Amino acid sequence: MAHTALDDEEIKEYFDTPDELDQKIKTLADFIRNAKYFIVYTGAGISTAAGINDFRGPTGVWTARAKGVAPPPRT
Repeated sequence: MAHTALDDEEIKEYFDTPDELDQKIKTLADFIRNAKYFIVYTGAGISTAAGINDFRGPTGVWTARAKGVAPPPRT
């Protein structure tokens, strides 16, 4: 197995309760407000966890177009 391969525990997705998420958002907002510099670094996959359709997945926009079907509606 390649050294970059992840096991099930490493790729497990975690969800916060609404109250936990609200507190984390407030903490993040404080960090941003008080930062001298602020950079956001994101990568592939962040959109799908947020409910935004992907492009290359099995139901993605490009995959659907390649099959000649309409892509799923935007969420």
